[in-house]
Amino acid sequence: MTPMALTMLVHYVIDTVNDLGGYTTTLRLQKFLYLIDLEHYRRRRALLTGLTWRFHHYGPYAPELGDVGARLGLSVEEEPFESESGRTGRVFHAVSEPATPYGLSFSDKALVDGLLGIWANEDTDTLLRYVYATEPIRLGTRYRELDWSLVPHGTRFARIEVPINETLRARIRASLQERAYADDPDTVEMDTEVNEVLRAGLDALDAHESSPVVHIERVDAPSPEAIATLPPSDP
Repeated sequence: MTPMALTMLVHYVIDTVNDLGGYTTTLRLQKFLYLIDLEHYRRRRALLTGLTWRFHHYGPYAPELGDVGARLGLSVEEEPFESESGRTGRVFHAVSEPATPYGLSFSDKALVDGLLGIWANEDTDTLLRYVYATEPIRLGTRYRELDWSLVPHGTRFARIEVPINETLRARIRASLQERAYADDPDTVEMDTEVNEVLRAGLDALDAHESSPVVHIERVDAPSPEAIATLPPSDP
């Protein structure tokens, strides 16, 4: 990707995240672009941005983005930022609506839009946990360039955490029961009687789950449409 196309892509990412109700700091921008390159490499065996990624301290870092506003000539506004955990940085806001970056195909744009749809509103700690669990970081060597050969072709690591309330819990149980019945109606009883002992046991289990979540592990070969439908989470 040419420097101009990269500038347009960064501008597009910042504007899209803003439109989705999220925010972009220097750190989050690095991670958004890393995930874009990661998913592009899974499918095409090539990076989209052309950035040089290194395993810096705990995660991926592209030196070219160290002073993104000045070096890339972005049409963005910056303001100081401090998170609840004390991290400081800058928040970027697009000054004008950007055009689609040069050379970005329909499928690549769908990939970018799908990933931003998942992560734009996610808190930074969850975003970092996800990034640190990806193959180039989990299996890589600190302070060296990332080894992209560690990324399997056509697969995608994903962990989505969804807080569960009682209504959603009941819907999940009903859905699982219906699917089991459809697979083998002779061995699954749809009208299960829940006696007081069983109900007390279920209530006790629920009481010990301070923040119950569903963990979904995906290792399939996703399409851009599939990525676009994955919901963002807010644990």
